Amino acid sequence: MKIGIIAEGRGDQAVLCNLCYGLGLADKASDFVYIRPEYNMDATDRHNMSAEAFSSWTLVRQDCIDGTKFETHLNSPLGGERIMLVQIDTAECELANYEVERPSREDENYCSLLRERVIAKIQEWLGKEYDGQIFYAICIEEMEAWVHTLYENKDTSLKVDSKKAFEKHLRTLRKDKNWSKKENKLKSKGAFAQMEFYSADFEKLHKSKTRKCLDNNESLRDFVKSLEDKQLA
Repeated sequence: MKIGIIAEGRGDQAVLCNLCYGLGLADKASDFVYIRPEYNMDATDRHNMSAEAFSSWTLVRQDCIDGTKFETHLNSPLGGERIMLVQIDTAECELANYEVERPSREDENYCSLLRERVIAKIQEWLGKEYDGQIFYAICIEEMEAWVHTLYENKDTSLKVDSKKAFEKHLRTLRKDKNWSKKENKLKSKGAFAQMEFYSADFEKLHKSKTRKCLDNNESLRDFVKSLEDKQLA
């Protein structure tokens, strides 16, 4: 299977790869096609890069509306089964051109409602049905909320600033010299390597101990379930 990924960033791609490894959808790097972002470069290099080389929710939206990258990957003449993972955060969902109405955070179905609305918006951008080929990695509020589930046994779904909450926890881990040493080696290697490291335990998702992390984030659980349903189909 060839797994195409359109995501907001290289770090997001790394997390999705580890999840696919853990679910048995992939077993080697060549199983993935990094469609957006196209290259492994940091945000600091963007002034020298074309739009193709990096990403944001606006470029994810642009790809969906254009549709070319979807058609090229999903209908490749090379054959074989192909799917596309589309990742987007909800932190900016109310901005112009995204324009997804956020449910009340007090609603017990907040996460599922927001996820459904974002999926509906992406399908509106696409304007075409891709039966069983597209899977939606809708991160409420940001990808860090998904990764955080691997580190603390608590609900990470409703943190308004997921990055800040995860970074706060990382500061406690850095008190361990071995952890800090491993993390420091990644500082010059870019977002993909860093998030690949932080989310490495997703590769063990087939193990019950790691799988418990799904109980701590509804949007992560829903994404994983959508991929598992495909495997069972």
